[in-house]
Amino acid sequence: MPSRNGYLVITMVLVISSVAIFSEYYESTGAMGLQQLPDLQITDYTVSQSEITATVYNDGRSTSSAFSIGFYSRQDGADEWELVGSKLLTAGLKSTRSEEVTQEIQFKTGGDHEVKIVADFREKVKESDENNEVIKVIESDVNPDLYINGVAIDNGKIIANIYNAGGNIETEFDVAFYKLVDGDFELIGTRTVESMDAVSEAVVVLPSDIGESETLKLVVDYGWSVPESDEDNNILEKKIPVVLIE
Repeated sequence: MPSRNGYLVITMVLVISSVAIFSEYYESTGAMGLQQLPDLQITDYTVSQSEITATVYNDGRSTSSAFSIGFYSRQDGADEWELVGSKLLTAGLKSTRSEEVTQEIQFKTGGDHEVKIVADFREKVKESDENNEVIKVIESDVNPDLYINGVAIDNGKIIANIYNAGGNIETEFDVAFYKLVDGDFELIGTRTVESMDAVSEAVVVLPSDIGESETLKLVVDYGWSVPESDEDNNILEKKIPVVLIE
């Protein structure tokens, strides 16, 4: 029956045309491709005054290529973010898999800070959703942390490197120098440091007729005038000759 065959031909043409239009639409919009892409997300994180731990998860349909997670911080209310570190995942991340990474951080000032964590912060991976960042506000009351970073002898002078790994010091403090005499440490002098910036170094010099086979003990903030985050790392004992620690 010609009319019936005609309908069959028309029906087949309509179906083929619909599939062609549907495929052309997805190809032009990229919708079909987006469904097959990875989707990197920061799903969990913890922030302390010394480190950030973040969990990155691939919620997409395929394994990602290598990518880096960026860690930023800024004083609350500031405009500019400071990149404090990054972690590279060289093997990428498989679909529905997660990985935990940790980044050390040092806040140079007290008060509230914002921390930003960005998966694929260098934008190396094409994703179905490029919204990869999370931001958290934390309170960061940063105390100073003083310790002796090294000591050396040079032409009758004891030279000590003092390091502050914490926040600003606006009050003066003393560094005490001792030498071992008959089994006991004897104070041979002190030097005063007026102040120190956050995360900075100072050099303290004490003239002395110290010999070449004696043992020294140095105590930073030996008067306990600076509240510190760690009060147990202020003493250094060293037998001469002493090598300066860079």
